[in-house]
Amino acid sequence: RRASAAPSARSRRRPSAAVGCAGVWTMAVLAHVPTVASVRGELAELENEEQALLEELHKAQQEAAEAQSAGSALLSAVEAAMAPAMRELASTRRALGSVDIATAFGGG
Repeated sequence: RRASAAPSARSRRRPSAAVGCAGVWTMAVLAHVPTVASVRGELAELENEEQALLEELHKAQQEAAEAQSAGSALLSAVEAAMAPAMRELASTRRALGSVDIATAFGGG
């Protein structure tokens, strides 16, 4: 038999699939075991995210309150602007009595 530098086909064979899978599984499990430092780091990130979300919520609530206030002010202004026209309409209706308004103004 000749001695060669290259390993034989038999020595180059991989371990059985069962051994290979078990080794990969063990490495995967060990890779996902959290450390105290990684858990604390993740907790700090989540606390920062929570703070940012709370600030965003507070800002949105302020904007909603401002929009509601502006809407109320606008509605009051429109009502005040319409008051004279509504008084005139009521006065006209009383003056006409049972006459159809459309007919009275030439619409019918």
